[in-house]
Amino acid sequence: MISSRILQKFKSSRGFTLIEVLVAVGLISVIMVLIWQATGQTLKAKQRIEKRNEVYHNARVSVDKMVQDISMAFLLSGPSQLGQRQGSPQLKTVFKGEEDSLFFDSLSHLRLFQESKESDSAEVGYKLENDPDGRDTKMLMRRESKWIDDKPEEGGVWFPLSYGVKNLKLEYYDAKKGEWQSSWNTDSDTGPKLPRAVKIKIAFENPDNKDEDVMITTVAWIEMYKNAIDF
Repeated sequence: MISSRILQKFKSSRGFTLIEVLVAVGLISVIMVLIWQATGQTLKAKQRIEKRNEVYHNARVSVDKMVQDISMAFLLSGPSQLGQRQGSPQLKTVFKGEEDSLFFDSLSHLRLFQESKESDSAEVGYKLENDPDGRDTKMLMRRESKWIDDKPEEGGVWFPLSYGVKNLKLEYYDAKKGEWQSSWNTDSDTGPKLPRAVKIKIAFENPDNKDEDVMITTVAWIEMYKNAIDF
């Protein structure tokens, strides 16, 4: 007969039963599912935050550049040769603004190369164009021509400043009348004077909610609004 001590040792060395294994596997599966769900939610939240931060970053960069350009806008008091040879095209400066576009001359040009034949002045333009990706958003385009000529709205290079734009609205403050206007044209309506300020409202696509836009609003104050430059 097998002694009770040997029998007790045999019982204590048994492995897990099938039910115990199934219970353990079930518990591990539940834990893994919970970990997977938590990890997935964390990754989704991270992606949403990154997309939102990207939208706000693009918005700040775009608006800051617009404010820099507009705040340094200027006009010349009538056509001027400015040292050019007689018979060469005259220089012409304008400030033509609509609700979603703007063309003007600015002293915000940055020379990238030493001793380049450029100055601080440039022709600048802003407008919206359809996104080539076929989405419902538009691109904010910026134009710059390094040299001012007699055709202030032509030439230069257009390049996308920001994507995902839903809307752009510009308003122009008339310091004499004390009111905001929807347009400004130094060639006809207002004469040779600049607005005191330009209000910029730009809406970007919201990655969290397609029905709500990310709206950025600011005002660019023009320093040389009182008088055109007279050489």
